[in-house]
Amino acid sequence: MHCRKFASIFLCFMLFIVSSFQQSITPTTDMAFSRDKIVTAGSFMPTGNFKAFWNTEMQGTVYGIAYDDVEKSVYVSDNTNGIISKSSVRNGLADVEKVLDLGGSAKLESLAVVEQSLYFIARGYNTVNKANLNRSPSVIYRGSTNQKLRGLAADPKNRQIYWTDWGELPRIQRSELDGSLLFTVANSGLVYPNGIAVDSSNKALYVAEGKYNQIIKYSYSSGSYVRSVFLENDVDISNSVFGVYGVTVVDNHLYWSTSAKYAFSPTYITNIYKVNLNNTTAERIPVIQTMVGRTRQLYGWMNNRYDSVRSTPQSVSEISPTPTFPGSRPTQSQDTTSHKYTTPTGNQWHTTNGTWMTRNHTEWQT
Repeated sequence: MHCRKFASIFLCFMLFIVSSFQQSITPTTDMAFSRDKIVTAGSFMPTGNFKAFWNTEMQGTVYGIAYDDVEKSVYVSDNTNGIISKSSVRNGLADVEKVLDLGGSAKLESLAVVEQSLYFIARGYNTVNKANLNRSPSVIYRGSTNQKLRGLAADPKNRQIYWTDWGELPRIQRSELDGSLLFTVANSGLVYPNGIAVDSSNKALYVAEGKYNQIIKYSYSSGSYVRSVFLENDVDISNSVFGVYGVTVVDNHLYWSTSAKYAFSPTYITNIYKVNLNNTTAERIPVIQTMVGRTRQLYGWMNNRYDSVRSTPQSVSEISPTPTFPGSRPTQSQDTTSHKYTTPTGNQWHTTNGTWMTRNHTEWQT
């Protein structure tokens, strides 16, 4: 009898522990993006800072980023070499596996994963392509020679795929997942439509218009799309050669990137922002600022630590959304693990590729 009583108490105690553990788990917003050859994946901390759990350098410049919620894998496209690779979050993104090798002439751009199929744009051939995750690609759309396909996004709820085109006649197009029922969403008011994101819950598309540095919103219902300017970026790009590019929707928030190369800077500078979609008058919040390199596609997702096992990160850095720039080169030694300098006053600022920026965007070479 005493044994049964003890077993009952022990069982209740263990149930309490498990319940408390599960309740303590808070889903986080994870995001993957590239800066030229560097691919970064990480989480937004409760403090608002972004903590990278994966930094790796690919062979060529990375354009496309996608996440498969079933496999828990990040996919990336190497534009230079025409290679699509993936890495599993479950194994801590420790290994990078080549999925497709189409050669550099493919000029791979954006990616999307839906219903266990990988979709990608091969700008070199002006095609939208579908590959089952067992690696059997096929063309679902072939554009003409005057088209320049760029952004790609899937709508799993309605089983559709969208892409942007900033060729001779800039436009946004849509088809079913098998390429059927081709439909032109918009072909006016666009010059350089870059990234595109689908918000199925609120029946909206968001398109990054690089020429005017705007986010364009297309609200849709019963096949009809209504255009509006969702936001004007207040970042001055008058002296630059790049503007807003990547967009992604996560948990009722829109995230977007701006990359610019100014006359006084030898390299591109990228910032990532977010805004609450439930409050269109809400302040846009800088979440990652002044990264060195160009970011194309962003991809964000909700992640629960309970279903994700990660190994020790290859390189961990925590990036403040509002970094403080030191006024002169720090005198203390560099922490090469986190790529972080600490100034005599205690201010810290860092990147993950070893290039350091002063207040006016000139470089410190480490």
